[in-house]
Amino acid sequence: MTLLLPKDAAEITPDWVTAALRVGGLGDVVVTGARLTRLGQDQSFTGGALYRIALDYGTGEGPATLVVKLSPADPVQARQFFAANRREVAFYRRIAGQGGLPVPRCLYAVADPSHLGSAILLQDLGQGRSVPFVTGLAATDAVALVDALAQVHAHWWQHKDLAGDDGMTLADEFGLIDCWDRYPTRLRSLFGDVSLPPAFVDLVDHLVANRAHIFGDLNANGPVTLLHRDPQADNVIFDADGRAILFDWQMTGTGRGASDVAYALISSCTPDMRRVHERDLVARYCRALCQYGVTGYTPDQCWQDYLRGVAGKILMTIVATVLFDNASAHKIAWRRADLGRLLAFCADHAISPGTFA
Repeated sequence: MTLLLPKDAAEITPDWVTAALRVGGLGDVVVTGARLTRLGQDQSFTGGALYRIALDYGTGEGPATLVVKLSPADPVQARQFFAANRREVAFYRRIAGQGGLPVPRCLYAVADPSHLGSAILLQDLGQGRSVPFVTGLAATDAVALVDALAQVHAHWWQHKDLAGDDGMTLADEFGLIDCWDRYPTRLRSLFGDVSLPPAFVDLVDHLVANRAHIFGDLNANGPVTLLHRDPQADNVIFDADGRAILFDWQMTGTGRGASDVAYALISSCTPDMRRVHERDLVARYCRALCQYGVTGYTPDQCWQDYLRGVAGKILMTIVATVLFDNASAHKIAWRRADLGRLLAFCADHAISPGTFA
């Protein structure tokens, strides 16, 4: 049975799922029915599609349902996001199964450069609990997310097999310079009534001009680990025990672990909630690293890395505002909340070019 990349949902047939599950280790199954339901049609910012597959088996046993993630059907979006989608496929094929990481089980993952397409067949987390991004995480959920990040980071802390691109690669991949030039016009088209504080404009000008140091050298000068680089509420499911499961690893790379913590708390907590809990959450993260066996990383260094981690959030906010699909009312509300939280963090901590010296 030849397993090809499915170009759309119509090609997710019982034969295709059978072949994928056999590659994934379920060697004796025969799928006789595969019924697809679209998930989160207004949730994707990058043009891809998620489907839940309800399965019937003629032979063998397997999951009753799975989720398949397909790359964008639109050729322009497929080209634009192929590097990110291939990065996620590589994560699930090479990394996700190591060390009991808090990620979904992957049954199959493929990326095809000739078609600029990808497909990932994943454990269905539909029984878990999600939190709307605009609502923001409660303190207990933020604790669970920080704990999950510490688990990932500790496992890959200064690991001999750690490999991946740094934030500079991501900045160039998405064309940060061009995105920043286009950002004010794009903001006006989305909101109309938003003006950026001059201090924030100066800060981003500095980040863009010094991106090799801030997104590359600064992170590479360690201690480095595996980063998610987009750990916000829409990319987290909480299981029945309240543990955070991380998915959507399209942006994964290497850098300082506390930058993921900064990204998570800036993105997914309301400013009021973050102000009350962030010191405790960052301290908890640092303690968890120590409990997992990380040595030589002080609370003060962790806090400084946390503050510098805002650079990654600024990068993705600008890129996502300019390049991603933000057409719906839901997505515009998402973008407004995201920008407001970012600006509040920068003001609260007086983030300036000196932060990245």
